[in-house]
Amino acid sequence: MSAPVEAVEPDASASILSAWKGRSGSLAVAAVGIAVLVALLLTLPRLDGTTWAAVARLIGSVSLPQNLALAGLWSLGLIAHTWVQLAALPGLRRRDALTLNLGGSAVAGALPAGGPLSLAVNWSMLRSWGFTTSQFSSYTMVTTVVTTAARLSVPLVAAFALLGGPHLPAKVAGASRLAAVGILVMIALVALALLPAVRRRLLRISRPARVAALLTRAGTVAADALATSGAALRTRRRDLLLGAAAQTVVQYLLLLGCLAVMHAGVGPRAALIAFGLGRLLSLAPITPGGLGVTEALVGALLVAFGAPPSAAVGAVLLHSLYVVVLEIPVGAGALALWRTQVRRARTVRTPGDRSPDGGGERPSGG
Repeated sequence: MSAPVEAVEPDASASILSAWKGRSGSLAVAAVGIAVLVALLLTLPRLDGTTWAAVARLIGSVSLPQNLALAGLWSLGLIAHTWVQLAALPGLRRRDALTLNLGGSAVAGALPAGGPLSLAVNWSMLRSWGFTTSQFSSYTMVTTVVTTAARLSVPLVAAFALLGGPHLPAKVAGASRLAAVGILVMIALVALALLPAVRRRLLRISRPARVAALLTRAGTVAADALATSGAALRTRRRDLLLGAAAQTVVQYLLLLGCLAVMHAGVGPRAALIAFGLGRLLSLAPITPGGLGVTEALVGALLVAFGAPPSAAVGAVLLHSLYVVVLEIPVGAGALALWRTQVRRARTVRTPGDRSPDGGGERPSGG
């Protein structure tokens, strides 16, 4: 059953964009992020011991069949994420889930700190399909919890890969093992902070008071998010976990494919450790989509594992072209198609068709 296209303002996200631009703090974040991105892109090859000419030659040597195979893996990752979306919001159609994902990713990837704006775009899209504000809040909470947990799980697995298995190259052995222990300790502390009894204990013994308040607030916010999303996480956890796991595995396979076509010469273990570092860095994007920072650090790690500098930089750039850059034009096209559908709906629907809260009827089709 087709989901209704509600005659809402298609420019709701544009008004939020204007407000976002009007905040000096947001403008400062954007300016710093873009400056860092430009600086990193200018110096990235030199940081990892290569040149743009060498990297460009390698990327240009990737054949059409290889690019099609990589694009196929990228598409599989998008489809896998729709399992999470459909489980988080019953009634959402798969093609609308793809539009929602691509549209939000395009906005988030094109701007530093574009996350809030991408939420505004997603809210406008869901509202146009007849979903209510409460449904949007629940959907956002569930998908955020699941995707964040999936991103954190990769560094956790990578930490165990660092601590076990064959010996590491001398260049990365000491720092890598220290980082692995740090990741495990950090995750353990976060898990403990989520427990109400631990939060109360921290509040009593922590000094100064600001530290105690910060710890309590962080734990409370996380606990409240988990409690709000509890019903969906319990009743549809299989689809949520399978979707998140499938998307993570496919993105890892995409990195392996990029390393293979670049002839980087690193094994699955080194690729997993590099992938874990990239997932960790993506949680705090300083630049649009985290570009530049991730490539510089992950590329340096791959070089330490023995990859040729040009191949290491080329592989991480190729991976980012698919998981970040490609989603911007494709997502922009999805947004344009959605706006066209909304405009058409406005010409044939009367104001009386809308419910008082503008949310419309909840779609019943999947």
